[in-house]
Amino acid sequence: MIGQTSDDWARRLTEVRQLMAEQAASLDASGDFPRDNIDRLRQRGFLSLAVPQQYGGAGAGLAELQQAIAAIAWGEPATALIVCMQYLHHLRLAENENWSEPLRQRVFHDAVERGGLINSLRVEPELGSPARGGLPQTVATRRAEGWQINGHKNLYHRY
Repeated sequence: MIGQTSDDWARRLTEVRQLMAEQAASLDASGDFPRDNIDRLRQRGFLSLAVPQQYGGAGAGLAELQQAIAAIAWGEPATALIVCMQYLHHLRLAENENWSEPLRQRVFHDAVERGGLINSLRVEPELGSPARGGLPQTVATRRAEGWQINGHKNLYHRY
């Protein structure tokens, strides 16, 4: 994507969004993960649009990212939500100093080279949003015989 203009990637998105639109009703009915849509975006480099240029991404700004998300949503809204989360996590990762540089490089490299997805999840059913003050209720207590962990967790897996 580096070296491409906004018009170039907008034209490429126009081509792919029609293909996504053709699957939208079927995906809505089945509830399946939009693998084909993600693969199309991966092949065209759109999953690394928000990765900073110094890490090999396009380094797109918010206006460009919004345009990309809107175009994807025109084709298939669930795919747009996945891509939106991808972009938000890449933007946060770029500015968050709590991530080690090797891990930051690994995540960005995976997005650029393989179209890897990143997201976060909430694993406690009653947690609420940590961004809005939700606190974990699971407690780990050290005992003489080891650790005792009390709480409830949800299980997630990759698609």
